Amino acid sequence: MDAEPILIIGAGQIGEALGRAFQERGERVVFWDNNPAKMRVPLTLEDAVKGARIIIFCVPTVAYDTLLLEPALNRQRDHVDILALSKGLLENGETIDSALEKAFGSRYALLAGPMIAEEINRGKHSFAMLATRDHDLALRLRSIFAGSRICIDESSDVRGVAMAAVLKNVYTVLLGIADGLSLGANVRGWMVQRIMREMQVILRAAGGDPKSVWELCGLGDLVATGTSRESHNHETGRSIAQGNVDLWMGGEGIRSLTLVRQRYGEILGRHSLLALLEAIVMRSSAARAVTEQYLKDCFPAQSGFEKA
Repeated sequence: MDAEPILIIGAGQIGEALGRAFQERGERVVFWDNNPAKMRVPLTLEDAVKGARIIIFCVPTVAYDTLLLEPALNRQRDHVDILALSKGLLENGETIDSALEKAFGSRYALLAGPMIAEEINRGKHSFAMLATRDHDLALRLRSIFAGSRICIDESSDVRGVAMAAVLKNVYTVLLGIADGLSLGANVRGWMVQRIMREMQVILRAAGGDPKSVWELCGLGDLVATGTSRESHNHETGRSIAQGNVDLWMGGEGIRSLTLVRQRYGEILGRHSLLALLEAIVMRSSAARAVTEQYLKDCFPAQSGFEKA
C-alpha cells in the first residue's frame, strides 16, 4: 500500500470519524488543525502537507478565505488531490467549488451526503456523493473508501452538489424548528416537498443540475440530518424554537441563510420557506406565531391554524 499519507485538515467530529475509518483499513492518516490541542502530533501546516497524496478539508467554510491563501497549500497545487466536505458559502457568496477551482485547478472533488459523524464512529453505513469533472481523480479518491462502510456514488455536477449541500444545511435548521415547536410529521412532510421545489429553483439559477436535489447530496442528506438529534443544524433549529439564543449563534446553516436569501430570495418570492426561516431567526421568541401566520398566508381559505 502507498505509504504517502492522507492529510485531514480539521480535526473536528467528521474529520476524526473519517480518519478513523481510513486507519481501520490500513491508511496512514495525518491530522492538522488550527487549534493545536486537537492535533495528536504537533505539526505546522508546512510539515503536515509534505508528502501527502490526498488532502481532505473538514473545516467550516468561513475558514476558506485564509486557508486557501496558505503558501504551504499553494505549493502543492500540482502534486496532491483535494477533497472537500465543507457545506457553505464563502463570505462573498462564492461557492466552494468556485473557490477550490481557483486554488487547485480541476484537481479537487466535493463529498456530500448523509454522513453523520457519530454514526460513522459506531460502524454504521454512511453514504456520499463524490462530485468532480475529473474521472481519473474520482477513481483515485474512491479507492480510499474501498472496504469501508462509507458508500460512494459519483456526479459530475460539481456546482449542483455544492449548492445542494449548502441548501441542505439551511433547510435542516427549519426542520429542526418544526420539531422544536412539535408541529408534527404532517408539517414536516409538507415542508420537505416544498423544500425540494425551492432547492430545484436555486440549483438551476446557480448553474447546477436541478435533478441533483434528489441525490445523496440533497434529499438523502436532508432526510438524515433533518430528522437526527445528532445533526448540529437540526439541533440549532430546535434551540431557536425553544428560545435558547445563545445555543444557536453560528453554524453553516444560519451563516449561509443570509447569503442564500440575498442572492436567490427574489426568485423564490416572499412566501418561500427561506423567507419563513429568516423571519423566525429575526423573531425567535415568536417562532410559533410566525410559523402559524406563514401557514395562514399560504392557505388563506383555511382556518384553525391557531388551534394546532
